[in-house]
This record gives sequence, C-alpha cells and structure tokens, in this order.
Amino acid sequence: MNQIQSRGDCVEKGFHRSCVSIALGAMLILSLLVVVATDDASAEEEGGYVYSLGGSPTVATITGYYGLDGSITTPATRGGYPVVAIGVWAFAFSSLITSVNIRTGVTSIDAGAFYSCTSLSQVTIPASVNTIDEYAFELCTSLTSINFLGSNRPYTGTGWINATYGGLTGHAYAGSDFPPPGGNFDGLPMGDEISGVPFNDDLMPAIWLVLIVIVLSAVALFLLYVHRNQKAYPPHQSQPDQWSVKEQRSGDQRSSQEIDRQHTPPNNAQYGRPRPPGRTIAYCPWCGTPTSGAPFCGYCGGKLEK
Repeated sequence: MNQIQSRGDCVEKGFHRSCVSIALGAMLILSLLVVVATDDASAEEEGGYVYSLGGSPTVATITGYYGLDGSITTPATRGGYPVVAIGVWAFAFSSLITSVNIRTGVTSIDAGAFYSCTSLSQVTIPASVNTIDEYAFELCTSLTSINFLGSNRPYTGTGWINATYGGLTGHAYAGSDFPPPGGNFDGLPMGDEISGVPFNDDLMPAIWLVLIVIVLSAVALFLLYVHRNQKAYPPHQSQPDQWSVKEQRSGDQRSSQEIDRQHTPPNNAQYGRPRPPGRTIAYCPWCGTPTSGAPFCGYCGGKLEK
C-alpha cells in the first residue's frame, strides 16, 4: 500500500513538473511573439527597404529589403534620417541581390547582414565602415570580390566570410593599411590594388571650405580688376552733370584765348541755340563740346545729331 502511494506521489509530482515546463515554454513563446510584434510595429518601410529609427540624435538602421533590384546601393537616408548601419540579418537569405554598394555614412555591418545571399558576387565597402560583425557574409557562395574604399582596416567578427566562394579576393588602395596583393586580411586573400588614392570622407567639409574660398577669392580679384581698369564712359551712356569745356572763341578781342566754362551738357533743344553776336554754335549731344556744326565731335568722336 505504501509502495502504491509512493508511486502515485511520484506520478503526481512528475505531472506537475511537466505542467510547469509547458507553462514556462508557453511564456517564452509569448514573450518572443511580443518582441516580434513590437519590432514590427516600430519598423518603417520606404523605397523597398525596411528600417528602424533610434539613438540621439536619431539615426536609421536598415533591417530588411523587399525590393526587386539585384544591384543595389544602400540609401543615404530613410525617414529623413541618416542611415548608419546595416542591421542584423537585414539582407539574409536573399537570392536576388547580385551586388551591393554600401553608401558613405554607414559605420557598421551587423551580424549576418548578408548571410547566405547566394547570388551576391561583389560588395563595395566605404571608408566610413569601421565594423563588419560575425557571419556578415557567411555562405555567400557566389561572392568573388570585396572592395574597401577606406585607408583603415575595419574590425571583422568571427566567421565574417565563412564558407564563401573559394576564389574570393579583397581589393584596397595602395596607400591603405590593408595587406598588399597576395597578403591576407582576417582570412580574406588580397588581390589587385584599386587604382588611385584612398579618399577620406572626413575631409569633405575641409574640401568644400577650400573650394568656396577659392571661388570667392576669384570673384573678388575680378571685381578689383574691373574697378582698377575702368575707362571713361562710352558716348551712349549717361553723362555727368558738370563739364569743364575749353571753348575757342573767335570774332572778338579774345579770339586767341581759351575760356574755361562750367556748364551742364545741352539737351536736344540746345543743339542750335543762338549765341551773341548772332552766330550759332552746335554742341555735341554726347559730351557737350561746341563743334561749330561739324558732323562729328572732335573731342569724343560722337556723331553730331543736329
């Protein structure tokens, strides 16, 4: 009897343990569903990309891709905020993507970001990327080249290129700190160098400042040159209010004397104005010089309109 009772206690206790295990499992599943639902609720979509926002100041992280383009360039912004990361498993298991150009501004490629992208053959990584996390390109069986545009090596996590194509090679600039051709960068054999000089994105503000200074200096020098080389106004432009005119007068006692006279330039009504002792003097309409009726002004060369 005691044996039967002990056995029954054991069965009852085992039943309770099973119930507790099932309850704990159910709670775990529910918590995972809540987390997934929360993530879905906070996810945004734009231009074929799924992204999330966070941080202070706010930045965007690419978390998924449902576009139809095989050759892609990651966006600079999503939701009006700069994209700074390719998130965990963001492009994983895609068989559509053939090449990826990661745009400047992205600083990290998170774990498994391109895991098992079996059609991916080429990746270009900008200087801004400083972290490539574990398994980022694992099982990318068609991947043949990774191009590094920066001068400094990024950190790479465990298995970042595990089980990729056997002929995969990396390429970097000659002036960078990547190994030379034939060397090895964290398991990646290095191939031919990229021609040119590595470009440092951090220099862009300084470059723009130098260009602005050069343009403004050129404009200032041009205006200074124009100012210093101004010539007398051409006849068709407006004239000053006062002129100093040397008029040769004849027919009186001062026939051989030049007289300085200040007067205003004549208007059309003054071209043939009478002057004592009854003789008419014509004035150039451009500079106001007396011309004695000649068809051209000998002073400025303007045609006399009489």
